[in-house]
Amino acid sequence: MTDVLVIKADFIRSSHPDEKLNTNTDIHSVLKHILENGDVVPTDELDKRLAELFMFDFEQSGIHLDAEKRTKFVQLNDSALRYGHHFVQGTQNYHGDSLLVTGLCADHNNDLVREAAYKIFLYRDKDQEKLLDLLLSVRHQIAKVVGFPTFAHRALKGTMAGTPDNITMGSTLLLSNRKKKTAVVHATEGTLGYIYCDFFERPDKPNQVLSSFARHYETGETIPTEMILGMCKAKTVFEASAWQLRFGHLVTYGARYYSYLMSRAVASRIWHKCFKQDPFNRKMGERYRQEMLAHGGGIPPIDLVEGLLNDRPTMDKLVDSLIEDVDTYASEFNKNV
Repeated sequence: MTDVLVIKADFIRSSHPDEKLNTNTDIHSVLKHILENGDVVPTDELDKRLAELFMFDFEQSGIHLDAEKRTKFVQLNDSALRYGHHFVQGTQNYHGDSLLVTGLCADHNNDLVREAAYKIFLYRDKDQEKLLDLLLSVRHQIAKVVGFPTFAHRALKGTMAGTPDNITMGSTLLLSNRKKKTAVVHATEGTLGYIYCDFFERPDKPNQVLSSFARHYETGETIPTEMILGMCKAKTVFEASAWQLRFGHLVTYGARYYSYLMSRAVASRIWHKCFKQDPFNRKMGERYRQEMLAHGGGIPPIDLVEGLLNDRPTMDKLVDSLIEDVDTYASEFNKNV
């Protein structure tokens, strides 16, 4: 059933681009019947998994809605695709009256060229800004139509992360653990002292840091919060860059750009649990092949990871793996200094 469904779906999409498969109630009804009662031909677990993925796509597209709302979903989705396409095209270069800049020219040997390319390429483009605003607005409307509070909630349903709150929690855990005690070591005299580094950016951080030592030379009063905020704001007075208008991943990844970090966390956990002590262990390599690689998309990702590690991955555990990675790199760096 798997091959037949995929081939037919691809054929319909390419031959009839106007056909909206994910809002077709007839196909949905047949698929639902198969999931609940079985098919007329023998099926296996992979077929069931594929059918469940198709059903998930139907549900994400509002198949449960009335005809009017389904039509609205299709219109909004078409708009999102159109806005996204034009936005991505605009991320590739900057067109002026008599100027074309295709990137930051970061490798150019002339510092003036690099500076000019940076300022021009990242300059605020009103057309790009409008497209991005329209895209974000349409995505939010899509989410609301099919019953989600935000586009992120819709995009993350069915993923390892699950919800935006889990991503926020993971980011907070990761950043809050970035306070590091770093030893200052002399080549011959040994440890000279320690520097405490806080890499976690917070709105009140400048105030906390400066108020601990910045005082008036006569009165001893701490520096006023208003003055600190004014100095921070002054740093951005002449900034005109808008990097987000050249960032095509906002379209292709949507609310899932975090997945780079999630993939790294999963890989780190597998490395530390399975391969760190013996990277070329054949038994573990074969287990990785059978538990992870052999299934493709036939098993939910979180179940694949759990099957290999015999442990359900949680956000806390994934963050711990990333921190362990950083600590390992820091230790290796200190050995080579």
